[in-house]
Amino acid sequence: MTRASRASRASRATHASRASRAKHASRAKNETRARCASRARRGSRATRAKNETSARCASRARHATSAKRATSASRASRARNASRRLRWI
Repeated sequence: MTRASRASRASRATHASRASRAKHASRAKNETRARCASRARRGSRATRAKNETSARCASRARHATSAKRATSASRASRARNASRRLRWI
């Protein structure tokens, strides 16, 4: 196998995974929007604009995911710091 073909195959694989990830993300976004819209309709003020509520819910979901990511990152950094501290002792 030549080096060029190996490189092209690797790049193709990364591109495919990226595309599938994007597809999954958009699907998840649509699901959250639908869920939030239905919740808004069930609410007391059902006359409220559906797309407005869905946008608000989508932003809330996005905040939740980013917060989750932040907590995991801080946990990882804390673990790294702990190991560094142990090394110093």
